[in-house]
Amino acid sequence: MNLPVRHLILSALLLATPASQAADSPWLSRLLLNTLSTLDLTSPGPTHAAAPSSALDYARAGDVDLNSTQHGQWQQEAGEAVWRLKLRSEDALSLSVTLSDMQLPAGATLNLYDGDGQRWHGPLSTDVLTRHARFWSPLVPRNALILELRVAASEQPNTQLRVSQVQHGFRDFTLLSKSGSCNIDVACSQADSWTDAVRASARITLGGQRLCSAVLLNNTQQNGDPLLLTARHCGVSANGEFAPSSVVVYWNFETSRCGGSPDGNLRQNQTGASLLADDAATDFTLLRLNQQPATNYQVYYAGWDARGLAPTSGASVHHPGGDEKRISLFNQAAAPRNANVDGQSVQSWQVFWSQGVTEPGSSGAGLWDAQHRVVGQLSGGNSSCSSPDGADVYGRLDVSWDNNSAAARQLRAWLDPAGTGQLTLDGLDPSTNTLRAANDSFTSVPDDSAQLLLDVLSNDAGQQPLRLLSARAANGQVRVQGQQLLYDFGPGHNADQVEYQVINRWGEIDSANVTLERQSKALTPLRGGLVDGGALMLLGVLATWRRRRCLQRSA
Repeated sequence: MNLPVRHLILSALLLATPASQAADSPWLSRLLLNTLSTLDLTSPGPTHAAAPSSALDYARAGDVDLNSTQHGQWQQEAGEAVWRLKLRSEDALSLSVTLSDMQLPAGATLNLYDGDGQRWHGPLSTDVLTRHARFWSPLVPRNALILELRVAASEQPNTQLRVSQVQHGFRDFTLLSKSGSCNIDVACSQADSWTDAVRASARITLGGQRLCSAVLLNNTQQNGDPLLLTARHCGVSANGEFAPSSVVVYWNFETSRCGGSPDGNLRQNQTGASLLADDAATDFTLLRLNQQPATNYQVYYAGWDARGLAPTSGASVHHPGGDEKRISLFNQAAAPRNANVDGQSVQSWQVFWSQGVTEPGSSGAGLWDAQHRVVGQLSGGNSSCSSPDGADVYGRLDVSWDNNSAAARQLRAWLDPAGTGQLTLDGLDPSTNTLRAANDSFTSVPDDSAQLLLDVLSNDAGQQPLRLLSARAANGQVRVQGQQLLYDFGPGHNADQVEYQVINRWGEIDSANVTLERQSKALTPLRGGLVDGGALMLLGVLATWRRRRCLQRSA
């Protein structure tokens, strides 16, 4: 698909106020912009989105030559030298940059802001920026990007940084319903038993231009070696189109509610990897990330099965269209196939979905068996919302294991580095999640026949979002309604006990009890005072009962 030529306007930035204060400062209105050049970004060739389950191009790259000596603006601020440069590309839906020729002192940091002065990424340290000869930044939404480099004031003469490429995004990641409507958010109940798979799965970009999916794998030393499995056709190559150092991994890019607006967070990311192994026979690529994912990302290192047993049921977690994470489920045994994927023979597992599909951008996603172990990665297929019965094919992990004797063409050397001979391994969870559902008590007034909405989650603790799973009452009737419990005393009862279950972001489940009482008095205590029955009845009619308003908290 050819896209119209765009123009990149590169602007120097003169500031009087630190960009770190941008969110609550008027400095943006005082910017003086100096246009340095206008660059034609030539139209790309056919997009990789043409084939189902393929990699997906989302941006075009344009070469530039901007450096911290001749462009942008240096300022002295509280003992620091601060350099800022603003890049603007007309009609861009996202921007990212490639940095090179970096001479950065220890302690230097880089921040990336959008055109409104909101910080999206950073501070990035010297170690992260200079691990490779070039650094590919994570993307910033919309058509403007501000770079902010901070060094000790005495180090300014010895500091150098060059922007050698800008990537202009032509795909909007904020639109509703970009991927097909039959895709299932991982915030939906279908993913409740697959939370480890969700945590192990990631969206990746290559060279700031292409999107794929990937999965983080455990190894037999269980030491948190950050090994990332994706599809070879995505294009990572030591000497090819996209260098391993250009890989940016986005963790936990998910919607917060099932079927909700696309509110995924792009800020949990990391840049750079090295290529360990790949092979066209099963279309796999194995990368080692430059560093372990940050602890607060709460990732999971997936287990795997290299025995070659066809999975009878399972799931795949992926990023169709580069959108927030989705899940697809199958309950029909996968079949071994020698599939022809874009002219390449791939030894695969063929899967038909019972729920969900895959799309361009899903490539590289893991295939999980019923024991929650990875058995392959997505290579291609024909499923879509318009053709949900189409098959998808996943390069077989058991064939990738040691079908080729060279370490650079197999998985065994990296997933079993100690040579244990294991063919199966469970996942590794380095996180320390804690979910606590708190007991509560609610009080209503006499003869209150209104159904009550009980806000039981507001005092429960755990990794958000929390979601109610189920509830049962000893006497009355109760059911889950969204994020609340809908309760009815029923005839002949003035007290009840309700037990409910809640699940957190990482799949932990806890339960708690709610004591319900219908008072025999017209007045009910509230925060040390009294509320008359009529006022409390009104709250019941409004049907939103919250602890701290209409209840006595249990001890």
